[in-house]
Amino acid sequence: MRFSLSSLFMSLIMVSILILIFNFFLTKKSVYRFFRMDFLTVLLIAIILRILIPAEFFFTISIYSTEILTVFYDFLIFNDFHGFTVLHLLIIIWIIGMVVQAVRYILKIKKLNGLIRGIKQTAVLHHTSEFIQDPGHKDYAVYFTDVVSTPMVLGFSNSIFLPNDQYTDTEMNNILRHEMQHIKNKDILIKHLFNIISIIYWWFYPIYILKRQIDLFLEMRIDVTVNEKANVDEQKDYLNTLLTIQEKQHEKKSIDAALSNCIINEGTKTLTKRVHYLIAGQRKKKTSKILLSLAFIIPLLSNSIIFEVSYMETEDTEGTYSEEEFKSKSYIIDHGDGTYDLYLDGQAFPIESPDRPEFEGIKIFKE
Repeated sequence: MRFSLSSLFMSLIMVSILILIFNFFLTKKSVYRFFRMDFLTVLLIAIILRILIPAEFFFTISIYSTEILTVFYDFLIFNDFHGFTVLHLLIIIWIIGMVVQAVRYILKIKKLNGLIRGIKQTAVLHHTSEFIQDPGHKDYAVYFTDVVSTPMVLGFSNSIFLPNDQYTDTEMNNILRHEMQHIKNKDILIKHLFNIISIIYWWFYPIYILKRQIDLFLEMRIDVTVNEKANVDEQKDYLNTLLTIQEKQHEKKSIDAALSNCIINEGTKTLTKRVHYLIAGQRKKKTSKILLSLAFIIPLLSNSIIFEVSYMETEDTEGTYSEEEFKSKSYIIDHGDGTYDLYLDGQAFPIESPDRPEFEGIKIFKE
């Protein structure tokens, strides 16, 4: 694998398209009857891999551009001041942004840990085994507190936090099964993973579109899993539990929503989407394995063809030299910082890498 500006650019284009598709299926209630959660899960995995590995593969085919891409590349490389280019400036801004975002993220985690310690000191402790008699379930701590306004799992503690309210046996069963499934699915880790991705690509707006929908995706996936074997009456009880908790949530102040993994996402629109998807009746069906395979493979193979800049067919050089003359009259300077210049008759042309086939046999000198 090889990383380059072209591979990063192609990856971000593909990720943007996938995020728009993901957002469309997740937020448009009119299409809920046509898709399954396993399809969105595979699509999300493809997005994660695509943005974390923006690389060219050994079988990648390069299509060279001498017009549009050269203008963009000239802006990044040619506009320099004593060797300092626009690309260098953008990389510095990227790194500074990552550092700032990482510091803010660490401070948020410290705030969360302090919040959890404070809640546990004043909360009433119970365990899931007191409410759900199922030997197949692991026993988790359940804290009843006035600090939270809705059932949630906080941090990595594998503890469930519930508001100090009165619950029926059915409501308690539905709430705890939902929150326990969050813990089993490691949903907190998924949310942290997207926080890390947004730190790396803090300047890439489509990531924020995706982050806004992750909570909804996780909640809908839990709803489907918990109700997978439920009959009609059990599903109605579950939906009534969601509505009851939503009503109680409006009566209290909520803690910082950015720190929590809640059973109910903020806002009536989110709850409406979850209820609508359950009612759509597609939760028990599975997507075709062929379609799932295509949804996973096609995005990953999108970098099998990439567009790259080329200065080999400019008006000054086209048809002037044979291949043998070109290689004998040119050389490459390795600047030691990952940038290279091709020199031909005293003129410098920036190139991404000297490993390209057209540069084979050309001498390379280190600066």
